[in-house]
Amino acid sequence: MLPKNFMIAYAALICIFIGLPATSQERPEVVWGGLAISSFGNSAMAPVAQALLNCSNPSVSGSCAIEDMAKEMVLDADFEKISVKNAYAEDRVNYLISIVIDAEKVTSVVLGEGDEPYVYQFLILGSLVVYEVSPEETTLLSSVPISVYTDRYYRNRLSQAQQADVIQSMYLEQESYKGQIGYYNFFSNLISAAEPVIDRPLKFGSGVKFTQVGFNDDAAKALSKANNLDHLSNLLAVWATANLAEATGQPIIPATLGANDLKLVFRDAEITLILPDPLYEFDMYVQAVDTYKNASYTCFDVAAYYGVKVFGEMALDAPIQHGDESCAFLESGTAVPAEIYPANLLVQVQQVMFGFSPSSDDRQYIRSHIVQDRESVLTGFKNIREEVFNGE
Repeated sequence: MLPKNFMIAYAALICIFIGLPATSQERPEVVWGGLAISSFGNSAMAPVAQALLNCSNPSVSGSCAIEDMAKEMVLDADFEKISVKNAYAEDRVNYLISIVIDAEKVTSVVLGEGDEPYVYQFLILGSLVVYEVSPEETTLLSSVPISVYTDRYYRNRLSQAQQADVIQSMYLEQESYKGQIGYYNFFSNLISAAEPVIDRPLKFGSGVKFTQVGFNDDAAKALSKANNLDHLSNLLAVWATANLAEATGQPIIPATLGANDLKLVFRDAEITLILPDPLYEFDMYVQAVDTYKNASYTCFDVAAYYGVKVFGEMALDAPIQHGDESCAFLESGTAVPAEIYPANLLVQVQQVMFGFSPSSDDRQYIRSHIVQDRESVLTGFKNIREEVFNGE
């Protein structure tokens, strides 16, 4: 089920720039290119951001509040490897930096006990990207993906408008928590993740990409009762990308599921980024979803195969079942399985992506949730860590 504590996960990509480390005076310059919603982020994927980007009360300069927030935070950031400018100049006009919003997701359950039984998770996915513009094409050079999410408990059920208000606050407010200003703010967390690693390299520094999400017919039928499967596929792919980047500390090509480019939609313009061809293709296939009860809990179990192809050859095919971690004490009759399965899939995807982490502690989940051929699967994970991510 959903984690019960407040959590923020972010993923930072390390993009390698060939040459000696630059001093602060030698940092390559890029120009602020604006705030965009990705091709995954049409109104159905990021409706709150879309509404904020199309505001009815723009500032004197013609921009919306969400754009002003994004621009201010990028220009004020202390990036270690780049210098961001607001004005164009002849020697840097070809290199731009933009914040991209991919998706928003709200999931909820009703607990069977407690004074605040309504539990909501609010999730925003996006990235900071550096790209090169030429007369022929626009090419992605660097990307820092991030996921920001929080679990909140309420006495009463939230309306759709109230849920949107929480997502909006994660864009526009700098709420303080544990002494940290902007603890839940999407832009604040993105900048913090990107400051030490975002770069302007000669080319994108990785051939790793999450390329496919598939569903067994029965699983697709069950999930489609409360989900658009295309949107769910996109969400899982972008979520996997952010977590794989965080787990490995390596650059990951943005997920586009079948395409080799990524459309960015600004308030008054569109561009298409050309992405690198993947050499290492990660995917998942949802094999089964099932609801059952044990002695005390209701379980909304999910099982999926996670695969990796290396230069087109299958190098890993791991069957993973969520099992007991899919169970919770929920209020009788309130749970809608098709709404809870995606939440458990998100948790599972996160845990499986951390199976590629160099830290042994991060790999406990896969060691205990492999359905069959355990030793062979563990060897496959080890080989991928060594060959693809230079880990152990």
